[in-house]
Amino acid sequence: MSQNYGRSCTIVAGSTTWVLVEGVGPPIGLRGRFNVKLFADGLTLNKAIVRITNPLPATAQQFVKPQAEGLPLTITAGYQDNKAIIFSGSIRQAIYGRDSPTDTVLTLIGADTDKAHNYGVINKTLAAGSTPQDHVNAAVQALSQVASVGIGYLDPALKLFQPVFPRAVTLYGMARDVLLNVAKSKQANVSYQQSQVQMLGANNSMPGSAIVLNTNTGLIGMPTQTIDGILARILINPSVKINTQVQIAQALVQGMQLPLGPQGDVNPTAQKNTPNIEADGLYKVLGIDYDGDTRGNPWYMDLICRNGQTPGQSPAIQAAYGGPPL
Repeated sequence: MSQNYGRSCTIVAGSTTWVLVEGVGPPIGLRGRFNVKLFADGLTLNKAIVRITNPLPATAQQFVKPQAEGLPLTITAGYQDNKAIIFSGSIRQAIYGRDSPTDTVLTLIGADTDKAHNYGVINKTLAAGSTPQDHVNAAVQALSQVASVGIGYLDPALKLFQPVFPRAVTLYGMARDVLLNVAKSKQANVSYQQSQVQMLGANNSMPGSAIVLNTNTGLIGMPTQTIDGILARILINPSVKINTQVQIAQALVQGMQLPLGPQGDVNPTAQKNTPNIEADGLYKVLGIDYDGDTRGNPWYMDLICRNGQTPGQSPAIQAAYGGPPL
């Protein structure tokens, strides 16, 4: 089991690698800060903001040039005994300026699969006998014509081999819309995760055992019930990913105060829509917000978890985690 022993953080931007923290002694390398937001549904793009303090001016200047847009950006974080990539995408903007009167800072803003998402167009007719799986394959192929995109985990329970369409099907327009239509027809969540298309049933999770979250495994503070799901903060653990299953003991979750109606009774709509605090403590991770600072206290991830999720993010989830798709 991971012991959270010694922070680890490496950021790769283009051909430049910054090893910011590795091991258990005093922090090495430059100061690095990052914020990463990951989403489970609606093809909302994962986003990252990286700040490197006092980089070499020559190194920083190469990122603010127009040709630097689109360079790969990868963040690996965690602990010495439990580290992995938490974000993989491309640089959309770079800013080089001052963090204080004495310190400079390079800010890199990245997105996952944005170019393919925004410019992937499909115009293809599939012969009679095609299936939803064929539609997904065709959409991903169209996306891959713009940028490197592949097929990740597709939930077998979705039975994408059904139905078999008896007539020819014409796919045209944005390739992302084909993916969204398949997901809607199958009551599924679809997302991009590190340039891979991932699709799961709304009530299903990624394969594997549930990750137990408690004070011994990195849980910080008290998880809270909200209208959007169970909010929990933990130390950075790259094993907790979008659509993985976590387990939080029922007794650890704080219930929410429901709004009252005009007659002083509990608002029935809010009561109906509020996610349950599950007796078995099992939830699916629908949103992750990483916050890390190699020279400061932040080194955690905020989770939005829910057991059973109607496809499509609520406006509150979108507002909390960065808005609708770019």
